[in-house]
Amino acid sequence: METKTIISVIVQFVVAVNEVLMAFGVTKFENVTTDTVYAIVSTVVMVVAWGYGIWKNHNFTPAACEAQGILDQMKGKTQDNIVVEDMEGEDDESNA
Repeated sequence: METKTIISVIVQFVVAVNEVLMAFGVTKFENVTTDTVYAIVSTVVMVVAWGYGIWKNHNFTPAACEAQGILDQMKGKTQDNIVVEDMEGEDDESNA
């Protein structure tokens, strides 16, 4: 099972439980207001979404770094954004 599927199921489950509890007015927490629960849930969701976004948009694993290198080569780039053709041309000139 993919990670994004697991995260989606967890988030949807938390949202569903939250809605059911609010619909039935279940508040068995003493000294905890709805604003407190909302703030906590919102913060947790924000942190999870932030972490997930960073994980998906940056190359943390060796496989992701390798895939990015291949993609950059296909686009004619290197890590320094130098066109690969120019680098190959320089190598050819220095060997001549």
